[in-house]
Amino acid sequence: MKRILVFLAVTALASTAAHGQSVDRKFDRFQNTTEFGVKKVTVSGGGFTGNDIDLTTFYVCEGDVPACLPKSVELLFSQSGDDWRYLDDHSFVLLLDGKNRVDVDPSGYDGRVGEGYVLEFQEVRLTPQQIRKVASATTVEAQWGTSEFKFSDKSLKAIRALAATLPAASQ
Repeated sequence: MKRILVFLAVTALASTAAHGQSVDRKFDRFQNTTEFGVKKVTVSGGGFTGNDIDLTTFYVCEGDVPACLPKSVELLFSQSGDDWRYLDDHSFVLLLDGKNRVDVDPSGYDGRVGEGYVLEFQEVRLTPQQIRKVASATTVEAQWGTSEFKFSDKSLKAIRALAATLPAASQ
């Protein structure tokens, strides 16, 4: 079993290099969890007016492990601006290749006020199966509240790299 996990980890690392994006692996010995993730890439790739939307994507596993199949993969979107944009509307929809809607769990919204700006966060949870569908799409569009945007190439590479670290469901 240990050899299979090492093989999966090496395979996953090779896959992430192929997507041109590295996936960070960090073990937290106090929580006894391992986080796999890609930190802050700009998502908006056209069709969006205003400040850029950034994405951090990750999943967490129990223990100090080289790979695992998590229950969910987190997509954390953030945007700063001079006023609240999503305070009253936390809805979130993904559209793959212009036609395939992905029902997501907009699991958490938060906002903070800074000096002269507002920073808003929307957390979206996807199953491993859903993140693989997103990763295999040619184009990904999203609607956050009333804002619509298209994922940039860099953000798609980040999602593809993270999805490549996920072992098959049967392992």
